[in-house]
Amino acid sequence: LRDLSVSLEKVGNVESSLGNLEPARAAYRESLELRRQLRDSLGDSPQALRDLSVSLNKVGDVESSLGNLEPARAAYRECLELFRQLRQAFPDHVQFKKDLEWLEARWAEFIAKRGE
Repeated sequence: LRDLSVSLEKVGNVESSLGNLEPARAAYRESLELRRQLRDSLGDSPQALRDLSVSLNKVGDVESSLGNLEPARAAYRECLELFRQLRQAFPDHVQFKKDLEWLEARWAEFIAKRGE
């Protein structure tokens, strides 16, 4: 399932790069559902949480590009919560620290664009 979710994410990346946002959204959402299933099966392992957060970020990006700001906001919020959970559980993990800093900056940018 993880391999399939990664493949779907890559399909979404290609479609998004080509400007085909609807097919990108479909691929990202399918990848997200698989990653939710993996989390349900595997629990809150670091890999499952990071994979899920990456999928949520991709969904947030494509929803934002499509002008669907509430679904984008929900995806970004959930993604941010997962990154914070990872950072708290693994305070010495350099990549989780970088991921959280990057996402917090993107969240602030998203909020600023909306005038909040």
